[in-house]
Amino acid sequence: NIHVGGAYGDKAKAAGRFVTNFRALRPPIQARITLENDDKTFNAIETLAIAEQVGAPMVLDVHHHAVNNEGEDAVQLWPRIQETWLQRARRYSAEEPAANLPPKIHVSSPKSETDPRSHADYVEVGPLWAFLQGIAPVTPQLDIMIEAKMKDDALFRLMDDLKRMDGVTVVNQASVMI
Repeated sequence: NIHVGGAYGDKAKAAGRFVTNFRALRPPIQARITLENDDKTFNAIETLAIAEQVGAPMVLDVHHHAVNNEGEDAVQLWPRIQETWLQRARRYSAEEPAANLPPKIHVSSPKSETDPRSHADYVEVGPLWAFLQGIAPVTPQLDIMIEAKMKDDALFRLMDDLKRMDGVTVVNQASVMI
């Protein structure tokens, strides 16, 4: 999982260089790369366009999207993001078992109002819950990677918060169904 990278004064040229360099990679390497939006340079819509162009799945970082966006709603972007995962599965399923993995997102919360880009100790359930409710009707399975300073404790607290939500069924200590 990688970010597109820096803009170096010209975001369009930087995106073009990324695409050129990605396409120069051997197909088995391309098949294992996912692209993630970042909190400063390439936002979700820009990263998604590049992911679609090179045929790589996109990992939506919900926190990064909250601090770096053009006003678009992450839930509205989700069908296109999910399609990047489905396209990889169709393209590589025969020769690349990892291609059949479910879509992934990254979640974290801002450390503070004055430091919104840094990760907090724990994940606030509200923004994640709103996103999950929005995508649940079209998303049969989703892997969520937590980026929080308290690591496993953040997972356990998030699971406690999620199990209090209407419509959540706890499957095990780290999985829920909505």
